[in-house]
Amino acid sequence: MTKAQINKLDKIFGELIRSHGRCELCGETRTLQAAHFVSRKYHQTRWDLKNVYCLCAKCHRLVHDYPAAWEKIITSGDMAYLWTKANQIKKLFYEDVLKELDEVL
Repeated sequence: MTKAQINKLDKIFGELIRSHGRCELCGETRTLQAAHFVSRKYHQTRWDLKNVYCLCAKCHRLVHDYPAAWEKIITSGDMAYLWTKANQIKKLFYEDVLKELDEVL
């Protein structure tokens, strides 16, 4: 995947996540951000809807400073799924990821 393709997917995905309209932890409607449980460096889970939550800036900082706070919004089953998926060695194709996002939109 090219850098331009990754940037385009990030933009589409971020808009999709922020379209929730409120923080999934506190309900705030301002300063919304797409917060990844598994780091964005893992492309296998970078655009996975189970890996990203709509959080306000304050709660986003909270979950990174105090990782136990993730337990309020993510299940242990999803945690296991995401770490397993993140560690897969599989080439992702831009068109496939874009198609999956289009199905959600």
